[in-house]
Amino acid sequence: MYISASNYHKAARVLTSYLGQTHDGSIASPMIMNMAFSAEVYLKCIHVIRSGAPPNKIHFLKDLFTTLSKDDKTEIRKYFDELIKSNPNAEAAKKAFPGIDLSLEGQLTMANKAFTEWRYSYENPPSSAGVIGDLLFALRRHILNLQSDWKNDGPKIDIPSQNQGV
Repeated sequence: MYISASNYHKAARVLTSYLGQTHDGSIASPMIMNMAFSAEVYLKCIHVIRSGAPPNKIHFLKDLFTTLSKDDKTEIRKYFDELIKSNPNAEAAKKAFPGIDLSLEGQLTMANKAFTEWRYSYENPPSSAGVIGDLLFALRRHILNLQSDWKNDGPKIDIPSQNQGV
């Protein structure tokens, strides 16, 4: 499960890098869908680590996060806050969108249904996916703190030096 989430995360990073180089907006949907699906599977992975089973029929990010233990939520929030503080894109988002909520809860709300919304983006314009990349790194870091023996499993995904959001 962790390796699968990491693979989707890596695919999102590749697409993000391509988008940054080419400004080809046509890849936004698959990029965000990979981010959202990775976040969903990372959250389910935490549930499996803690309880031995994924939550039943929950797919939305905020709902999955809400069902985590208080300790898990606190650690993930701490990692997320560290990432947001060093993310220049977060500062740009604050300037471009006054009033945007860049807290973990705000971003979970914004990205809650990102997979479904972006999968069907040809039907209705999706809402923003927020700063979901920082969420992915926070979830991954928490998982690796819980399961330190997994550090060499799955693809290598470094936190961007300029923290590009994915």
